[in-house]
Amino acid sequence: MRKLALGLMTAFMLLTIIPTQSKAATKENSSSVTATKTTGTVSEEDMAIMARMKEIKAMDMSKLSPQERRHYRNEYRSDRSHMRSHSTVYFAGGGGLLLVVVLIIILI
Repeated sequence: MRKLALGLMTAFMLLTIIPTQSKAATKENSSSVTATKTTGTVSEEDMAIMARMKEIKAMDMSKLSPQERRHYRNEYRSDRSHMRSHSTVYFAGGGGLLLVVVLIIILI
């Protein structure tokens, strides 16, 4: 009975993880994903930061000097960390949540 339950839980977990990986493989701009997953209200400051991040990403860095590239890279990184710190999305991944449920079932 335990082997059957363990096999079913393993199969369910594997089938749960596969769609998450395939969704992660799609190419999306992380700043736009962050904005759409927040509580629904995005401040004007955050919108300006996202627009600036898009501008920096669209720049042709090959024509810039190394100092300018470093400046834009640092600006982009600081903006990205600012956006991540202001993100209000807290969620557990499907695999992590499933693992907790499986552990609870096994320990009971």
